[in-house]
This record gives sequence, C-alpha cells and structure tokens, in this order.
Amino acid sequence: MILTSYLNTRNRPFQKWLLNAFGQNITPGLERDDERALIEFKQAKDRGFLAHQNVRWWFGAGGMIDFTNPSAAAWWQDKLRPLFETGVDFIKNDDGEDLPDEARSANGMDGREYHNIYGFYYGRATYQRKNPENENSHTDSTRDPLRPRNMIFARSGWVGSQRFPALFLGDQQAGYEGIRHGIRAGLNLGLAGFSYWTADIFGLMGKTTPETHMRYAQWSLLSPVARYFVRPAKIDNTRFPWSHNSDVESNFRKYTELRMRLLPYYNTLAHESHLTGIPIMRAPLIEFENDFRFRSVDDQIMLGGTLMICPIVEKGAVSRKIVLPEGIWHDFWTETSWEGNTTIDYPAPLDRLPLLVRGGTILPMGALIQNIPDGHAFDNLELHIWPPYPADGIFFDDDGYSTAYLQDAFSRTQFRAERKENSLLIRISAAQGNFDEQVEVRRLKIVSHRNNTIESAWLNSEIIPCFSEPGITHVTFDHIARHDALIELSPLS
Repeated sequence: MILTSYLNTRNRPFQKWLLNAFGQNITPGLERDDERALIEFKQAKDRGFLAHQNVRWWFGAGGMIDFTNPSAAAWWQDKLRPLFETGVDFIKNDDGEDLPDEARSANGMDGREYHNIYGFYYGRATYQRKNPENENSHTDSTRDPLRPRNMIFARSGWVGSQRFPALFLGDQQAGYEGIRHGIRAGLNLGLAGFSYWTADIFGLMGKTTPETHMRYAQWSLLSPVARYFVRPAKIDNTRFPWSHNSDVESNFRKYTELRMRLLPYYNTLAHESHLTGIPIMRAPLIEFENDFRFRSVDDQIMLGGTLMICPIVEKGAVSRKIVLPEGIWHDFWTETSWEGNTTIDYPAPLDRLPLLVRGGTILPMGALIQNIPDGHAFDNLELHIWPPYPADGIFFDDDGYSTAYLQDAFSRTQFRAERKENSLLIRISAAQGNFDEQVEVRRLKIVSHRNNTIESAWLNSEIIPCFSEPGITHVTFDHIARHDALIELSPLS
C-alpha cells in the first residue's frame, strides 16, 4: 500500500504527463485518474489539521497534514484503520519532502525547521496505530504484545526515524550506476543506524538487459527489505524473472531461494539489531573498525558479522577485487578458502554473486519455502559450520508476527563447534527464553564444511547416520528445543 501525506484539491495533468514521459511508471489508461481528496481536505482544513493548504507535488496540489498535531495524527490513523483491519501491515509513506517555508506546525515550528523533520512525524503517525479501545490515546500502541508488528517504508525520514523502519534509498536506474548508488546509500544508512532499507530490485527507471537483470537481482534480493519493483508491462516488460531467457530466470530463482533459506539468519540479525542497534547490513568498517583499508571500500557489504557480499558493479566484469579482513574466509559456493588480510581476485561468472563466509562461523539456515505463511515456525533448521574452530553461532526465534518480543517473548539458542583430539564436538544449548509458539521439537541438519574424513556421528552418545560428499559432512536428527545437545563427528583430519 502506497500513501502520501497530501490531500489534493486539484490535479496537475501536465506535470503528471511530464513525469510519466520521463519515468514511464503509470499504467496506460490511468494517466488521467482523478487524484483529488476534496472531502478529506475540507475535514482537515476545518479542524486545523493542515501544516500548509497549498502545496504542489508530483501528481497534484493541496494540503499537507500536520502530523505534530496529535488530533491530526489520530484522524490519519482512523483513515488507515480499515486497511489494518483487512491485514495490511506494510505501507509505503511516499514523498513528504515538499513542505513550504510558510508552513506551520502545532508544536511551534516554522516551515523551514519543520521541512526536514516532517518525514519523522509522518512515519510515526503511520507506524503508531491508535488503539481503537482508547480513542483519546495518542501514545505508542505498538508495545501492546498482541499488536501485529508492522513496517513503514518511508521515502523521507530524520534522526529518530530508525524506530519506524524502513527507508527507501531513492529512485535509481536499472543499471550499474544504480547498483553503485544503491550500495553506497544503504551502507551510509547503516552508519546512521538504519537497519531496514531497500534500493528496490532493478530501481525505478530504465529497462534491464540480461546482464543488468542478473547482477542487480543478485545483491538487491539480499537487502534488508527486498522490494521487487515492476513497471507496467506495456511500458517495460524487462523486469520479470522470465523477461530475457532461461539463464536470467534461473538466476532470479537462485537468489530468491537463497534469501528464503537465510530467513533464520535474517531473523537473528533483526533481533540483534533491536537489542544492540547494529544494522543488519553494514559497512565492513563497522565490523572491522581497526582495518583502515575499509574506510575507502564502498562496494563490499557485511550481512551481519558472518557473510560478506561483494556485488559486481562494472559492466562486463566476470571477476572483481575483494579486500579481505584478517582471518580465514571461505567461498559460499565452492570449497575455496583464503587467508585474510589481503586482496584477492574473485572469479564471478554472470550467475555468481561473490559471497564469502567468515571462518569460525555457524550459520543458521532453513529449508527452502515458497512463502512465509501465517503461523510459520522455524521447526526445520540447518546449521552450516566452517572452520577454524572454535566456531560459534546463535539463533533468535519469536512468534514472527506480534510485538511481544518487546516484552522479551523470544528465545535464544547458541551453537559452538570445537575440535577435541580427532573429533569435532558440536554443542547446542537449550533455548533460553520463551514465547507461546516456541517449537518443542525441531528438525536439525548439521552441515560441516571443509572436511573429508568423517566416518561416524553420535548424538548425546548414541550413534546416528552421517553422510559425506567431497568437503562436506551432514547429519540430521530431531532436537528438543529446551534441551542441550552434543554431537560428535569423528575422525576429523
């Protein structure tokens, strides 16, 4: 659902035609849609809810709502309530940056002061749904543990907007310049404390080629909010996964499936961000603050502290330079490993995103699912382990839909793998913390990378089947979530 804070009193057909001629984003036949909201404008004007009564923007002109006025914010929330009641929980707060200098706010700011901070109040009003059981309450109702969590996708924001996620990075082109701009903007947002953002998959404007379709999808599908931006097919049919050829479609499927398999990791990073403020996607200089080389690296991304994403940002490139921090780094796709504190030349054919795993990692992943249904539970996990040892990991879980986690209704499970003589011992802690939907029994698959000699496996001293292929060993078993578990793999070379 896309909203703006304008209540139009008149249309601007020439402006609309001009913008569509440039951006080509309006479905043919809808160019002359009436954008006016005359009834709502009169209501807001009569009640003193407008910061300004005559603001011109892309698709019209009219009043801008004064969201510093608690009554105006409550009126706005009343208008949105039918959407929330039908299940809408993802809203794009579009625009919000056109407030004139002559505007005024209920809390005493003039238009020049209010202009930049307007997006904060706009986002807060949409995010903080008024509690219908207390019509006079304008406080933050999102802390109600039974309240469904929601996300605001804002075009504009200010200091403090981090609590009303997420932010849009701006209108980018569907090519390499857009990729480079999007990466830099996202990393800068992370430095400012924003965890949730997206550059849009393929940006706003321009047609894709097979190459740009593949390279754009590879990194943007892994961004904190992966919003797939499709233009009307009669205007641009190059953005669909099947637009060009089977290789392009397979590439899109590959990275969509990777994102879905990484959902347990994303969920963990979201909790860590909530608890610490460290963004989900971050510039390497946040993770490796003493490595001064990363002060000038603007095209490598850390997804949490474990995965390093290094998108291809140049036309025709089938390899790229990657600056490696200290430690051991492993290729996610192959059995190649590197000693860190150097720069490598990474081979990246068209269907491969350069993706590295930090050594000493236990990465929680899930089974492939096509969507996230209501009531989804992480009852099927894969723990991928990369040396050197000890290797560590963590998994946060919660009900996935409410704000009960704000009252500590979540669980934390820790993992550790360490070498003992010629065996690998993997310890899984009992889940610490609780929530109503905590799974009792979870299907676990342990995947140990970079070994060749595992012959047997034990779970709590009972032998279990293990399976090996070149460089990888895996075991699968049922684990009671509130119990500790010890897995032993041996012998280990």
